[in-house]
Amino acid sequence: MDEATGPSMQDGPSMQDWPPIPDEVGAFLSRLRVIEDQPLESRSAAFLQIHDRLQATLEGAVREGARTGSSLTGPVVGDASPRQG
Repeated sequence: MDEATGPSMQDGPSMQDWPPIPDEVGAFLSRLRVIEDQPLESRSAAFLQIHDRLQATLEGAVREGARTGSSLTGPVVGDASPRQG
């Protein structure tokens, strides 16, 4: 890696090697970008809202998994690992 310019294309997979981003993930990333452009006080409150929503979603998934007997060890939607093949 060239310290002055950052990673080169040879340092890892190109963007074409990554899976497409689901709409929900794209919307989440877009919201994060908007939040990051806000003043610190606003960012703090917005990140807290995101935290609370993610926590509620995860807790709901855990409760649903316990109710149905399924586990949370399956594939992750929007997994950012590069495609093999």
